[in-house]
Amino acid sequence: MKRFSCLLRFAAVAILASGCGVKQTEYTSLGLVEVSGRVTLDETPISGVTVMFRSSTPGEGYSSGTTDENGRYSLQFNTEKSGVTPGKKKVRITRFRREKTRF
Repeated sequence: MKRFSCLLRFAAVAILASGCGVKQTEYTSLGLVEVSGRVTLDETPISGVTVMFRSSTPGEGYSSGTTDENGRYSLQFNTEKSGVTPGKKKVRITRFRREKTRF
């Protein structure tokens, strides 16, 4: 039993050391383009909305950003990299409302 426990620990360390098979993203091959802008309504900036550029090709994902107090945003591809892949996109602007919960 002690030998099995030691073997199990070794296997766990080996898996963690290998990065669990997670592949590093090669960002240069994606050709990411920096995108920023401003969201307004009747020339008034809108803060706290999410701007999403979704690829029209299924499976290619999206980039998004949230507007600041001046309505400005910059798109993020993920938590590590800014930008969006080139090509046709569908743009969606949403605001999530917090609902008040009564107890």
